[in-house]
Amino acid sequence: MFLKTHSGTAGRQSSLVIHGADFSTKDVDNDNCMCKCAVMLTGGWWFDACGPSNLNGMYYTKGQHVGKLNGIKWHYFKGPSYSLRATTMMIRPFDF
Repeated sequence: MFLKTHSGTAGRQSSLVIHGADFSTKDVDNDNCMCKCAVMLTGGWWFDACGPSNLNGMYYTKGQHVGKLNGIKWHYFKGPSYSLRATTMMIRPFDF
């Protein structure tokens, strides 16, 4: 996946460190980490050494996410250990 830019109010684009990364799943490990990010973070994503975002992680209710890295996270929005309730990712053609 290659990104031109992003827009929105959820923080910096650097939470999406996926330029040229292949999608990883628990049975197809394409990330740059020996730890198998999709298994460790409980969801498939365009990981690059696990990275600062994971929109396919586990949902933890308030207070349950402390110290857990596998939540639904967007690092620059609420921090790496805050588990979001839901996310929406919309993609459109490069020449839109």
